[in-house]
Amino acid sequence: MKAKISVKSKPSVVKAKIIPFASHIVLTVINLYCLVMYYTNIMGKNFLDLGYVAYLTMFMNGLVGLSRIVNEEAFLDLRILLDYGQVVLSHPFLTAVLWQKHDAGPKEIAVAHCLLGLTAFLFFAFMEYKRLDLSDLALIISIPSSIIVGALFGNYFACGAGVLMALAYFGLKRGEDCILQTSPVLSGTFNFAMAAYAILTLVQFEPEGWIPKF
Repeated sequence: MKAKISVKSKPSVVKAKIIPFASHIVLTVINLYCLVMYYTNIMGKNFLDLGYVAYLTMFMNGLVGLSRIVNEEAFLDLRILLDYGQVVLSHPFLTAVLWQKHDAGPKEIAVAHCLLGLTAFLFFAFMEYKRLDLSDLALIISIPSSIIVGALFGNYFACGAGVLMALAYFGLKRGEDCILQTSPVLSGTFNFAMAAYAILTLVQFEPEGWIPKF
C-alpha cells in the first residue's frame, strides 16, 4: 500500500498578490488623506504634534509595503521596522493626542502612552529585540484608555477606534510571527483594518470639514 504524500498548494494569485497590493494601496491613500486633513483642518497647519507620527508611520508602511508585490525581499528591513512601528506607535500616540484634546488628565499620563510605545519601538529598532510583552503593554494601556476617554466625553468614534484596534491587534496581528505575517490574507486584512482605524481616529478629532483647507 503506497503512502499518501500531502502537497501544500500554493496560495492563489488573489491571496498572494491582489489582497496585499490592494491593502497597501488603501492604507497608503487613506493615511495620506489623514495626514493632509490633520495638518490643514485639525492642527491649523502646525507640525508640532504627535498625531503626525502615527499617520506618517501608517502611510510609510503602506507605501513601502507596495514593494513586496515586485519582490518579497525588497526593503525587507525597512518594511519590518515600519510594520512594527504601525503596531506600537500609532494607537499610543493618537491616544495621547485624544487626552490632550479633551484635557482628560495630567499631561504626564498622555506622555506615558507615547513612552510605552516608543520604548517597544526603540528596543526593536536598535536591539532587534521584539518582545510581545512590550508590544502588549503599549496597547493594553492605550486601548482601554482611549475607549474610557471616548465614553466619558461622548466621543464614540474614539471608542470605535479603540475597539477596532483591539480586534485588529489581538485577533489578527498578535503572535510570535506577527510582524510581516507569512499569511498574505491576514496581513492584508490587518492593513484594511488599520485604514478604517485611521479614518475613525481622524473623525474623533472633529475636523473642520472633509476637504483640506490649503
